[in-house]
Amino acid sequence: MVKDIYDVGQLPPLGELPKYMYAWTIRTDRLGSPNTAFKQEIVEIPKLKEGEMIIANRMAGVNYNGVWAALGKPKNVVEDNGDYDERQDFHICGSETSGIVYAVGAGVTEFSVGDEVCVGGAQYDENCPLIKSGEDPCFSPSYRIWGYEANWGGFAQFSKVKPCQCVKKPKFLDWAEAAACTATGVTVYRMLNRWQGNEIRKGDIVLVWGGYGGIGTSAIPLIRHFGAIPVVVVSSEEKGEKCIELGAVGYINRKIYDHWGDINNMDERQYRHWVAQAGKFKKEIYKIVGEKKDPRIVPMSLS
Repeated sequence: MVKDIYDVGQLPPLGELPKYMYAWTIRTDRLGSPNTAFKQEIVEIPKLKEGEMIIANRMAGVNYNGVWAALGKPKNVVEDNGDYDERQDFHICGSETSGIVYAVGAGVTEFSVGDEVCVGGAQYDENCPLIKSGEDPCFSPSYRIWGYEANWGGFAQFSKVKPCQCVKKPKFLDWAEAAACTATGVTVYRMLNRWQGNEIRKGDIVLVWGGYGGIGTSAIPLIRHFGAIPVVVVSSEEKGEKCIELGAVGYINRKIYDHWGDINNMDERQYRHWVAQAGKFKKEIYKIVGEKKDPRIVPMSLS
């Protein structure tokens, strides 16, 4: 017999859903610091519609969507809740996760109960005429970020998702790896391959700004995979050495430079200093790669 709710870390029999679940929610009266905005509470399992699935989450990735949602900036996602589903007075964040399919709605043919999946944050209407014509789903009016614009994200025992945001979990990834690869991994891949005239090529110098952030640590092995040369910018020697372990050919500690800022607001003396510092920065790249060759692509992260 299925219980009404299961303890965190426990799963009901495969394919059987309880009535309630534990979720880490935010509400309007708690918006502010992420340390206090999120609270564990008990909510009902979301109801399936056509073309949707329920996932039992095994791990969830953490990214800045949750920070912005908790702060209520640039928008209050709780107040906007309901644009894509029934309105709730709470919001469940989490825009990437890994888990097991527990229920499928009418029309879902790509996945079955029991499938292990990685879940990304991009949701959209697959029947959108623009998407059907071959355009990038990001440009569809139906496009939204699950766990931020759309509710029922990964910070819960169960999540409601669409098949378009899921892929079957590779066997070589554990649950944590599978939960943390979609948001940054897809972002980095698009940075390196999406923009015509700026696709990564073998032998390219790629300057990774924020090498030890989420984007950076995903970018380094991908850059190496494409036969290019990753040089990273970090905020400490320790982070730089960690990036070397991941495959970077060298690193620049930005803390030893002070030429950051808007050059339009500089006087002549400040601008001369900026040019001198920028020149030293460029020469450091040349020293690392062993030739006077400028970066072609600069993916950016937070570090």
